[in-house]
Order: sequence, then C-alpha cells, then structure tokens
Amino acid sequence: MKRCQQLREAQGRSKNAVAKDARLTPSCLSTIESGRWHPYDVQLARLAESLGFFGDPSTLLEEVDE
Repeated sequence: MKRCQQLREAQGRSKNAVAKDARLTPSCLSTIESGRWHPYDVQLARLAESLGFFGDPSTLLEEVDE
C-alpha cells in the first residue's frame, strides 16, 4: 500500500473526494495508489496538499505497512 492511500483511508476519505481536491481524476488517483503511474511533481504536490501532508510529497509514493 502506498502512503497516499494509507493517509486517505485513515482520514476516511473517498478517492473521488481526494482526487477532486487535488484536481486529479479518480482513475488517475487509482493508478497512483496502485503504483502503475508516477505523477508529475505538481500533481504530487496537489495530492499532498489535499491530504494535509506537509512532508516531502515524493514520500507519498513509498510502500508502507497496512
């Protein structure tokens, strides 16, 4: 599981809600969370902001324990 998915689920937010806040499509967010696509830096920064994450946005793509 990617850190971005872990944070989203911990907040109880849907992919649709986070994607809308980050100006991404829900399918784009799904591919990011599954690791099938690496977003551009600006997209990653918007995702971090949407999740209220203040660390290095690139760490949102790291695998974490479920």
